[in-house]
Amino acid sequence: MNTPISDVIKENISHISFHTPGNDGTGMGLLSDRYDLTEVSFTDNIIYRTGVIAESEMEVAKVFGSDNVLFCTSGSTTLINIGIRTLADEEPFLVYENAHGSVFNALRMLGAKTYVSRGVDLIEAIKETGAKRVVITSPNYFGKTVDLELFKRVKEETGAKILWDCAHGSHFRFSDKFPKWDPKCADVIIHSLHKTTPAMTSGAIMHVSDEYVERAKTWFMMIHTTSPSFPILMSIEYAVKYLVENGTEQFNKAILAVEKFKEKVKNTFFNVYTIDDPTRVTIESELEGSVVADYLELNDIYPEMTYGNRVVLIVTPFNYDKLENVAKCLLEIDTGKTHGGFKIELPAKKASKYNRHRGSGTKAGKEFVGIKELVFSKDFMKVELEDAVGHIAYKEVGMYPPGVPDIYSGDIITAEDVEYLKERIDSLFGLLDGKMLVVAEED
Repeated sequence: MNTPISDVIKENISHISFHTPGNDGTGMGLLSDRYDLTEVSFTDNIIYRTGVIAESEMEVAKVFGSDNVLFCTSGSTTLINIGIRTLADEEPFLVYENAHGSVFNALRMLGAKTYVSRGVDLIEAIKETGAKRVVITSPNYFGKTVDLELFKRVKEETGAKILWDCAHGSHFRFSDKFPKWDPKCADVIIHSLHKTTPAMTSGAIMHVSDEYVERAKTWFMMIHTTSPSFPILMSIEYAVKYLVENGTEQFNKAILAVEKFKEKVKNTFFNVYTIDDPTRVTIESELEGSVVADYLELNDIYPEMTYGNRVVLIVTPFNYDKLENVAKCLLEIDTGKTHGGFKIELPAKKASKYNRHRGSGTKAGKEFVGIKELVFSKDFMKVELEDAVGHIAYKEVGMYPPGVPDIYSGDIITAEDVEYLKERIDSLFGLLDGKMLVVAEED
Protein backbone atom coordinates (compact mmCIF):
# COMPACT_ATOMS: atom_id res chain seq x y z
CA MET A 1 0.00 0.00 0.00
CA ASN A 2 1.22 3.50 -0.82
CA THR A 3 1.32 6.06 2.02
CA PRO A 4 0.96 9.46 0.32
CA ILE A 5 0.05 11.40 3.50
CA SER A 6 3.05 10.13 5.44
CA ASP A 7 5.35 10.55 2.47
CA VAL A 8 4.55 14.19 1.74
CA ILE A 9 4.76 15.23 5.41
CA LYS A 10 8.13 13.53 5.88
CA GLU A 11 9.44 15.14 2.68
CA ASN A 12 8.53 18.62 3.95
CA ILE A 13 9.22 18.15 7.64
CA SER A 14 11.76 21.01 7.84
CA HIS A 15 9.66 23.80 6.26
CA ILE A 16 9.34 27.21 7.93
CA SER A 17 5.85 27.63 9.37
CA PHE A 18 3.93 30.87 9.67
CA HIS A 19 0.69 28.91 9.88
CA THR A 20 -1.09 26.90 12.54
CA PRO A 21 -0.33 25.10 14.82
CA GLY A 22 1.42 27.72 16.89
CA ASN A 23 4.05 25.25 18.11
CA ASP A 24 5.82 25.33 14.71
CA GLY A 25 5.12 21.63 14.21
CA THR A 26 7.10 20.52 17.26
CA GLY A 27 4.06 19.02 18.99
CA MET A 28 5.49 20.23 22.33
CA GLY A 29 7.48 17.00 22.46
CA LEU A 30 4.27 14.97 22.86
CA LEU A 31 4.33 13.08 19.56
CA SER A 32 4.89 9.68 21.15
CA ASP A 33 2.88 6.48 21.05
CA ARG A 34 3.44 6.13 24.78
CA TYR A 35 1.15 9.12 25.38
CA ASP A 36 -1.63 7.88 23.12
CA LEU A 37 -3.94 6.35 25.72
CA THR A 38 -7.63 5.74 26.22
CA GLU A 39 -10.02 6.25 29.11
CA VAL A 40 -8.51 4.07 31.81
CA SER A 41 -8.78 4.49 35.56
CA PHE A 42 -5.98 7.05 35.82
CA THR A 43 -6.71 9.18 32.71
CA ASP A 44 -10.33 10.32 33.29
CA ASN A 45 -13.15 10.52 30.74
CA ILE A 46 -13.59 13.74 28.76
CA ILE A 47 -17.38 13.58 28.53
CA TYR A 48 -17.82 12.56 32.20
CA ARG A 49 -14.86 14.49 33.59
CA THR A 50 -14.39 13.83 37.29
CA GLY A 51 -10.64 13.30 37.65
CA VAL A 52 -7.47 14.79 36.18
CA ILE A 53 -9.23 16.37 33.17
CA ALA A 54 -11.61 18.23 35.46
CA GLU A 55 -8.67 19.23 37.67
CA SER A 56 -6.68 20.54 34.70
CA GLU A 57 -9.69 22.47 33.37
CA MET A 58 -9.97 24.24 36.72
CA GLU A 59 -6.29 25.15 36.58
CA VAL A 60 -6.69 26.68 33.11
CA ALA A 61 -9.86 28.52 34.19
CA LYS A 62 -7.83 30.18 36.96
CA VAL A 63 -5.22 31.33 34.44
CA PHE A 64 -7.82 32.93 32.19
CA GLY A 65 -10.07 34.20 34.98
CA SER A 66 -13.04 32.22 33.67
CA ASP A 67 -15.94 30.69 35.60
CA ASN A 68 -15.44 27.34 33.85
CA VAL A 69 -13.30 25.86 31.08
CA LEU A 70 -14.00 22.75 29.00
CA PHE A 71 -11.21 21.09 27.00
CA CYS A 72 -11.85 19.87 23.46
CA THR A 73 -9.70 17.63 21.24
CA SER A 74 -11.67 18.01 18.01
CA GLY A 75 -11.18 21.71 17.33
CA SER A 76 -13.14 24.91 17.75
CA THR A 77 -15.66 23.85 15.09
CA THR A 78 -16.93 21.25 17.55
CA LEU A 79 -17.08 23.89 20.27
CA ILE A 80 -18.98 26.28 17.98
CA ASN A 81 -21.63 23.59 17.59
CA ILE A 82 -21.73 22.96 21.32
CA GLY A 83 -21.76 26.69 22.12
CA ILE A 84 -24.61 27.47 19.72
CA ARG A 85 -26.74 24.73 21.26
CA THR A 86 -25.78 25.83 24.76
CA LEU A 87 -27.30 29.26 24.09
CA ALA A 88 -30.25 27.98 22.07
CA ASP A 89 -32.68 28.20 24.98
CA GLU A 90 -33.90 31.38 23.27
CA GLU A 91 -33.98 32.71 19.70
CA PRO A 92 -33.44 34.42 17.32
CA PHE A 93 -29.68 34.47 16.78
CA LEU A 94 -27.87 37.41 15.21
CA VAL A 95 -24.48 36.83 13.58
CA TYR A 96 -22.54 40.09 13.70
CA GLU A 97 -20.32 40.94 10.73
CA ASN A 98 -18.09 38.15 9.38
CA ALA A 99 -18.20 34.70 10.94
CA HIS A 100 -16.67 31.33 10.20
CA GLY A 101 -18.73 28.88 8.13
CA SER A 102 -19.02 26.53 11.12
CA VAL A 103 -21.28 29.10 12.84
CA PHE A 104 -23.82 28.87 10.03
CA ASN A 105 -23.57 25.09 9.84
CA ALA A 106 -24.33 24.84 13.57
CA LEU A 107 -27.31 27.19 13.25
CA ARG A 108 -28.59 25.24 10.23
CA MET A 109 -28.43 21.91 12.07
CA LEU A 110 -30.28 23.52 14.94
CA GLY A 111 -32.85 25.10 12.62
CA ALA A 112 -32.61 28.34 14.57
CA LYS A 113 -34.14 31.59 13.39
CA THR A 114 -31.05 33.51 12.32
CA TYR A 115 -30.13 36.96 11.05
CA VAL A 116 -26.84 38.35 9.77
CA SER A 117 -25.89 42.02 10.11
CA ARG A 118 -22.97 43.71 8.36
CA GLY A 119 -22.07 47.38 8.35
CA VAL A 120 -24.93 48.11 10.77
CA ASP A 121 -24.77 49.33 14.37
CA LEU A 122 -24.95 46.15 16.45
CA ILE A 123 -27.27 47.51 19.12
CA GLU A 124 -29.71 48.75 16.48
CA ALA A 125 -29.52 45.40 14.66
CA ILE A 126 -30.37 43.54 17.87
CA LYS A 127 -33.35 45.79 18.51
CA GLU A 128 -34.58 45.54 14.91
CA THR A 129 -34.38 41.73 14.77
CA GLY A 130 -35.37 41.04 18.38
CA ALA A 131 -32.25 38.88 18.70
CA LYS A 132 -31.79 37.13 22.02
CA ARG A 133 -28.44 35.57 21.12
CA VAL A 134 -25.49 37.25 19.37
CA VAL A 135 -22.43 35.64 17.76
CA ILE A 136 -19.37 37.92 17.62
CA THR A 137 -16.11 36.95 15.96
CA SER A 138 -13.06 38.78 17.30
CA PRO A 139 -10.30 38.89 16.18
CA ASN A 140 -10.77 38.07 12.52
CA TYR A 141 -8.15 36.42 10.30
CA PHE A 142 -6.36 39.76 9.85
CA GLY A 143 -6.14 40.49 13.58
CA LYS A 144 -8.92 43.09 13.72
CA THR A 145 -10.91 43.01 16.95
CA VAL A 146 -14.26 44.21 18.27
CA ASP A 147 -13.89 46.64 21.17
CA LEU A 148 -14.86 45.09 24.50
CA GLU A 149 -17.05 48.11 25.19
CA LEU A 150 -19.42 46.88 22.49
CA PHE A 151 -19.73 43.51 24.26
CA LYS A 152 -20.63 45.34 27.45
CA ARG A 153 -23.18 47.53 25.69
CA VAL A 154 -24.90 44.47 24.23
CA LYS A 155 -25.35 43.05 27.71
CA GLU A 156 -26.36 46.29 29.37
CA GLU A 157 -28.63 47.72 26.66
CA THR A 158 -30.24 44.60 25.18
CA GLY A 159 -29.80 41.71 27.60
CA ALA A 160 -28.82 39.42 24.71
CA LYS A 161 -26.49 36.53 25.49
CA ILE A 162 -23.19 36.41 23.60
CA LEU A 163 -21.14 33.65 21.99
CA TRP A 164 -17.67 35.07 21.39
CA ASP A 165 -15.71 33.23 18.71
CA CYS A 166 -12.22 34.21 19.86
CA ALA A 167 -10.53 31.35 18.01
CA HIS A 168 -7.62 33.52 16.87
CA GLY A 169 -7.18 35.37 20.18
CA SER A 170 -6.11 32.63 22.59
CA HIS A 171 -2.81 34.45 23.20
CA PHE A 172 -4.33 37.80 24.23
CA ARG A 173 -4.27 36.83 27.91
CA PHE A 174 -0.47 36.56 27.94
CA SER A 175 0.77 40.07 27.12
CA ASP A 176 -0.47 43.59 27.82
CA LYS A 177 0.57 44.51 24.28
CA PHE A 178 -2.37 42.52 22.92
CA PRO A 179 -6.00 43.67 22.80
CA LYS A 180 -7.75 43.47 26.16
CA TRP A 181 -9.21 40.15 27.28
CA ASP A 182 -12.17 39.83 29.67
CA PRO A 183 -13.99 36.50 30.05
CA LYS A 184 -16.93 38.24 31.69
CA CYS A 185 -17.84 39.96 28.40
CA ALA A 186 -19.57 36.88 26.98
CA ASP A 187 -21.52 33.84 28.13
CA VAL A 188 -19.60 31.39 25.94
CA ILE A 189 -16.09 32.04 24.58
CA ILE A 190 -14.20 29.72 22.25
CA HIS A 191 -10.43 29.62 21.93
CA SER A 192 -8.80 27.58 19.20
CA LEU A 193 -5.59 27.20 21.18
CA HIS A 194 -3.64 25.54 18.39
CA LYS A 195 -3.89 28.64 16.19
CA THR A 196 -1.73 31.01 18.23
CA THR A 197 -0.43 29.03 21.22
CA PRO A 198 1.80 25.91 21.32
CA ALA A 199 -1.13 23.47 21.66
CA MET A 200 -1.34 20.68 19.09
CA THR A 201 -3.77 20.85 16.17
CA SER A 202 -7.42 20.47 17.30
CA GLY A 203 -6.64 21.58 20.84
CA ALA A 204 -9.37 24.04 21.86
CA ILE A 205 -11.13 25.27 24.99
CA MET A 206 -14.52 26.73 25.81
CA HIS A 207 -15.02 29.31 28.55
CA VAL A 208 -18.56 29.18 29.86
CA SER A 209 -20.35 31.15 32.56
CA ASP A 210 -21.79 29.48 35.64
CA GLU A 211 -25.26 30.21 34.27
CA TYR A 212 -24.70 28.00 31.22
CA VAL A 213 -22.14 25.42 32.36
CA GLU A 214 -24.69 22.61 32.89
CA ARG A 215 -26.15 23.10 29.41
CA ALA A 216 -22.64 23.24 27.94
CA LYS A 217 -21.57 20.00 29.62
CA THR A 218 -24.80 18.28 28.51
CA TRP A 219 -24.32 19.24 24.86
CA PHE A 220 -20.63 18.41 25.11
CA MET A 221 -21.56 14.85 26.09
CA MET A 222 -23.77 14.52 23.02
CA ILE A 223 -21.47 16.10 20.43
CA HIS A 224 -17.81 15.61 21.38
CA THR A 225 -16.07 12.36 20.56
CA THR A 226 -15.90 9.82 23.40
CA SER A 227 -12.35 8.94 22.28
CA PRO A 228 -10.22 12.01 22.93
CA SER A 229 -6.55 12.39 22.11
CA PHE A 230 -4.54 12.50 25.31
CA PRO A 231 -1.49 13.98 23.55
CA ILE A 232 -3.73 16.91 22.56
CA LEU A 233 -5.07 17.21 26.12
CA MET A 234 -1.50 17.22 27.43
CA SER A 235 -0.55 19.85 24.86
CA ILE A 236 -3.36 22.13 26.10
CA GLU A 237 -1.88 21.93 29.59
CA TYR A 238 1.68 22.41 28.36
CA ALA A 239 0.76 25.32 26.10
CA VAL A 240 -0.97 27.28 28.86
CA LYS A 241 1.81 26.47 31.34
CA TYR A 242 4.45 27.56 28.83
CA LEU A 243 2.72 30.88 28.20
CA VAL A 244 2.10 31.54 31.91
CA GLU A 245 5.83 31.12 32.49
CA ASN A 246 7.24 32.58 29.27
CA GLY A 247 4.44 34.29 27.34
CA THR A 248 5.11 37.92 28.22
CA GLU A 249 8.83 37.71 27.42
CA GLN A 250 8.42 35.62 24.27
CA PHE A 251 5.56 37.62 22.79
CA ASN A 252 7.46 40.86 23.46
CA LYS A 253 10.33 39.41 21.42
CA ALA A 254 7.93 38.36 18.68
CA ILE A 255 6.37 41.85 18.52
CA LEU A 256 9.81 43.46 18.35
CA ALA A 257 10.76 41.09 15.51
CA VAL A 258 7.62 42.12 13.63
CA GLU A 259 8.57 45.80 13.94
CA LYS A 260 12.07 45.08 12.63
CA PHE A 261 10.54 43.10 9.77
CA LYS A 262 8.33 46.06 8.84
CA GLU A 263 11.37 48.34 8.78
CA LYS A 264 13.32 46.00 6.50
CA VAL A 265 10.63 46.02 3.82
CA LYS A 266 9.39 49.56 4.45
CA ASN A 267 10.44 51.14 1.14
CA THR A 268 9.63 48.22 -1.10
CA PHE A 269 6.85 47.12 -3.37
CA PHE A 270 5.11 45.67 -0.30
CA ASN A 271 2.87 47.21 2.32
CA VAL A 272 3.32 45.26 5.55
CA TYR A 273 1.02 46.00 8.46
CA THR A 274 -0.68 44.73 11.58
CA ILE A 275 -4.04 45.92 12.85
CA ASP A 276 -5.03 45.25 16.49
CA ASP A 277 -3.03 42.06 17.02
CA PRO A 278 0.67 43.00 16.65
CA THR A 279 1.61 39.39 15.82
CA ARG A 280 -0.82 38.93 12.91
CA VAL A 281 1.12 40.20 9.90
CA THR A 282 -0.46 41.08 6.55
CA ILE A 283 1.69 41.51 3.46
CA GLU A 284 -0.13 43.50 0.79
CA SER A 285 0.89 44.40 -2.75
CA GLU A 286 -0.45 44.88 -6.25
CA LEU A 287 0.32 41.21 -6.93
CA GLU A 288 -2.05 38.35 -6.22
CA GLY A 289 -1.28 36.99 -2.77
CA SER A 290 -0.98 33.50 -4.23
CA VAL A 291 1.94 34.64 -6.42
CA VAL A 292 3.84 35.98 -3.41
CA ALA A 293 3.01 32.83 -1.46
CA ASP A 294 4.31 30.66 -4.30
CA TYR A 295 7.69 32.37 -4.07
CA LEU A 296 7.74 32.01 -0.29
CA GLU A 297 6.96 28.31 -0.65
CA LEU A 298 9.76 27.97 -3.21
CA ASN A 299 11.95 29.12 -0.33
CA ASP A 300 10.34 26.61 2.06
CA ILE A 301 8.25 29.28 3.86
CA TYR A 302 4.53 28.59 4.27
CA PRO A 303 2.14 31.41 5.26
CA GLU A 304 -1.19 30.95 7.04
CA MET A 305 -3.25 32.08 4.07
CA THR A 306 -3.58 34.22 0.97
CA TYR A 307 -6.62 36.35 0.29
CA GLY A 308 -6.89 38.53 -2.79
CA ASN A 309 -3.74 40.65 -2.84
CA ARG A 310 -2.79 39.75 0.73
CA VAL A 311 -0.62 37.15 2.42
CA VAL A 312 -1.13 36.55 6.16
CA LEU A 313 1.49 35.29 8.62
CA ILE A 314 0.85 34.10 12.18
CA VAL A 315 3.89 35.11 14.21
CA THR A 316 4.52 33.20 17.45
CA PRO A 317 7.31 32.65 19.98
CA PHE A 318 8.33 29.68 17.85
CA ASN A 319 8.85 31.37 14.48
CA TYR A 320 9.53 35.10 14.92
CA ASP A 321 13.24 34.52 14.32
CA LYS A 322 12.37 33.31 10.79
CA LEU A 323 10.89 36.66 9.71
CA GLU A 324 14.31 37.50 8.27
CA ASN A 325 13.79 34.70 5.73
CA VAL A 326 10.49 36.27 4.68
CA ALA A 327 12.06 39.72 4.37
CA LYS A 328 14.81 38.29 2.16
CA CYS A 329 12.19 36.84 -0.22
CA LEU A 330 10.21 40.08 -0.39
CA LEU A 331 13.36 42.06 -1.14
CA GLU A 332 14.23 39.63 -3.93
CA ILE A 333 10.81 40.15 -5.48
CA ASP A 334 11.13 43.93 -5.09
CA THR A 335 14.53 44.06 -6.80
CA GLY A 336 13.67 41.46 -9.44
CA LYS A 337 16.37 39.10 -8.16
CA THR A 338 14.18 36.05 -7.71
CA HIS A 339 15.80 32.65 -8.17
CA GLY A 340 14.84 29.12 -9.05
CA GLY A 341 13.48 30.19 -12.44
CA PHE A 342 10.67 32.11 -10.69
CA LYS A 343 9.52 35.08 -12.77
CA ILE A 344 7.36 37.87 -11.36
CA GLU A 345 6.30 40.85 -13.44
CA LEU A 346 5.75 43.85 -11.23
CA PRO A 347 3.16 46.44 -12.32
CA ALA A 348 4.68 49.21 -14.43
CA LYS A 349 3.75 52.03 -12.07
CA LYS A 350 5.97 50.82 -9.31
CA ALA A 351 6.56 54.39 -8.13
CA SER A 352 3.10 54.36 -6.56
CA LYS A 353 4.23 51.76 -4.02
CA TYR A 354 4.96 54.39 -1.36
CA ASN A 355 1.53 55.97 -1.53
CA ARG A 356 -0.82 53.02 -1.43
CA HIS A 357 -3.71 52.94 1.03
CA ARG A 358 -3.04 50.84 4.09
CA GLY A 359 -5.33 47.83 4.19
CA SER A 360 -7.95 47.55 6.90
CA GLY A 361 -8.37 43.80 7.12
CA THR A 362 -12.08 44.30 7.68
CA LYS A 363 -13.41 43.24 4.30
CA ALA A 364 -13.74 39.64 3.26
CA GLY A 365 -15.10 38.72 -0.13
CA LYS A 366 -18.39 40.05 -1.48
CA GLU A 367 -19.70 42.64 0.90
CA PHE A 368 -23.30 43.44 1.71
CA VAL A 369 -24.44 46.12 4.11
CA GLY A 370 -27.61 45.63 6.10
CA ILE A 371 -29.53 42.87 7.85
CA LYS A 372 -30.74 39.67 6.26
CA GLU A 373 -32.62 36.67 7.57
CA LEU A 374 -31.16 33.30 6.62
CA VAL A 375 -33.38 30.57 5.19
CA PHE A 376 -32.45 27.04 6.23
CA SER A 377 -34.26 24.68 3.86
CA LYS A 378 -34.70 20.98 4.56
CA ASP A 379 -33.50 19.46 1.32
CA PHE A 380 -31.05 20.29 -1.46
CA MET A 381 -29.92 19.24 -4.88
CA LYS A 382 -26.54 19.52 -6.57
CA VAL A 383 -26.11 21.53 -9.79
CA GLU A 384 -23.22 22.70 -11.95
CA LEU A 385 -22.07 26.21 -11.10
CA GLU A 386 -23.21 27.66 -14.41
CA ASP A 387 -26.66 26.12 -13.85
CA ALA A 388 -27.06 27.65 -10.39
CA VAL A 389 -28.24 31.07 -11.58
CA GLY A 390 -31.74 31.78 -10.32
CA HIS A 391 -31.65 28.99 -7.74
CA ILE A 392 -31.75 29.54 -3.98
CA ALA A 393 -28.51 28.75 -2.12
CA TYR A 394 -28.92 25.86 0.31
CA LYS A 395 -25.84 26.70 2.37
CA GLU A 396 -23.03 29.20 2.73
CA VAL A 397 -20.25 29.38 0.13
CA GLY A 398 -17.08 31.44 0.25
CA MET A 399 -13.30 31.41 0.21
CA TYR A 400 -11.30 29.24 2.61
CA PRO A 401 -9.37 30.55 4.34
CA PRO A 402 -10.77 32.62 5.97
CA GLY A 403 -14.02 30.62 5.81
CA VAL A 404 -16.28 33.68 5.67
CA PRO A 405 -19.39 33.29 3.46
CA ASP A 406 -19.86 35.28 0.28
CA ILE A 407 -23.23 33.63 -0.38
CA TYR A 408 -25.67 32.85 2.43
CA SER A 409 -28.46 30.33 2.88
CA GLY A 410 -31.53 31.67 1.11
CA ASP A 411 -29.67 33.97 -1.28
CA ILE A 412 -30.83 33.90 -4.90
CA ILE A 413 -27.75 33.08 -6.96
CA THR A 414 -26.93 35.55 -9.71
CA ALA A 415 -24.76 35.33 -12.81
CA GLU A 416 -22.33 37.68 -11.08
CA ASP A 417 -22.14 35.25 -8.12
CA VAL A 418 -21.31 32.36 -10.43
CA GLU A 419 -18.51 34.28 -12.16
CA TYR A 420 -17.11 35.32 -8.78
CA LEU A 421 -17.06 31.69 -7.60
CA LYS A 422 -15.63 30.30 -10.84
CA GLU A 423 -12.68 32.67 -10.59
CA ARG A 424 -11.94 31.29 -7.11
CA ILE A 425 -12.90 27.65 -7.65
CA ASP A 426 -9.71 26.28 -6.07
CA SER A 427 -10.20 28.17 -2.81
CA LEU A 428 -13.87 27.67 -1.98
CA PHE A 429 -15.75 26.01 0.86
CA GLY A 430 -19.42 25.03 0.66
CA LEU A 431 -19.38 23.27 -2.72
CA LEU A 432 -19.89 19.52 -3.07
CA ASP A 433 -17.68 17.84 -5.68
CA GLY A 434 -17.24 21.25 -7.31
CA LYS A 435 -20.98 21.75 -7.64
CA MET A 436 -23.40 24.14 -5.97
CA LEU A 437 -25.93 23.00 -3.38
CA VAL A 438 -29.26 24.68 -4.00
CA VAL A 439 -32.69 24.30 -2.45
CA ALA A 440 -34.41 21.25 -3.91
CA GLU A 441 -37.26 21.98 -6.28
CA GLU A 442 -40.67 20.61 -5.37
CA ASP A 443 -42.14 18.01 -7.73
